[in-house]
Amino acid sequence: MPLLSRQTRALGRIVTLCRLVLLPVFAGALVISHSACSSDYGQPPLSDWGVGDGSVAQIPVDEPVVFAERSETTAYGLPRAGEPGIAELIALLPAGAISLTEPNLFVADGDVPSGDQCQGGGAVIAPGLPMVIEGVVTLHPRQYVKTPVYGQDERFYGSFVIEDDTGGILVLRDGRVADFTFGDRVRLTVRGLTVTFGRDPETRAVLIADVEPLTSGGGTVLYREQTGRFAAADVGLVKRIEGWVLQRPTNDNFNSMLIADRPVPPATDAEVTPTCIEICTGSCDTICPSDRQALCRQQLCPPVCATVANQFNNDAVALLPGACWEVGVDSELGRRGFSPPLGSHVEVIGPVASSFGRKIWMHRLGQIRFLD
Repeated sequence: MPLLSRQTRALGRIVTLCRLVLLPVFAGALVISHSACSSDYGQPPLSDWGVGDGSVAQIPVDEPVVFAERSETTAYGLPRAGEPGIAELIALLPAGAISLTEPNLFVADGDVPSGDQCQGGGAVIAPGLPMVIEGVVTLHPRQYVKTPVYGQDERFYGSFVIEDDTGGILVLRDGRVADFTFGDRVRLTVRGLTVTFGRDPETRAVLIADVEPLTSGGGTVLYREQTGRFAAADVGLVKRIEGWVLQRPTNDNFNSMLIADRPVPPATDAEVTPTCIEICTGSCDTICPSDRQALCRQQLCPPVCATVANQFNNDAVALLPGACWEVGVDSELGRRGFSPPLGSHVEVIGPVASSFGRKIWMHRLGQIRFLD
């Protein structure tokens, strides 16, 4: 296979060779092709931006991704019999938290970096590496990840996610130019693994690998339905969520979109008591991430308290979301004006990541569909 890109890390000048790779045909799979138009998101006409004389037309942007729900008969067929899978790769890492005094780099013999600047004083030789695995790309190689490597912060601008029938994992990568995308199958020769953020084993990632494409042009990405909040076991897997936009992605919140699993009561001018708001906020905090207290206090709880006449009871709890999920929207979509209105009924499909909280990463308009 041709050599597509070369990245040299500060990690002891280890050279990561990135090659590319194919996708199987899914018999009997019900597929969903998502697409959307940029004009749906409230962008002003080009004439308002002073472009030409106003005769320039704004055309729809189509970014389809083909999805199918996993079932007993719909799977990737990976790993093949006798070959290792992503779950075996993940099993090479510690199952529990890694302290700041312990190494967080796990490499093949022969890929050990020189020096003693790594966390914990060095790297651990993992007997199971190198390991050759195959997987399906579930996130286009455009994800930005910043993580400490070999004593300094490294920036990976073209990271992506792969999955097989045993699990999924993040692959760190420098370059954003690649001949593979959603649904393509790739083969990885993995020589190094790391934990990207602090001590959390959920933030595991492939750090050193040869990436070889087996297909090009995209294929089917499989998903599972998600009902409750994301858990540690969901990280790396593609999930489908359906709900209502609770927080729009903007520059002020790092393009973070929140989705609630039920509609939120409309805003009201009715008087609400501080006591009801406090009780409501405490209940809301167990549903949405703990750093969303302001959202609960200011957006969710006032209409709930008004609806139940400040008597926070079971009827009030029923008005709060049963679960809410975060969607990390790609910055490029943000620059293009993607910011669905509050209350929009949507479904979103994408891989779950653990990056300052569990969330779905969204890179394409084809990952979201408006249901109303």
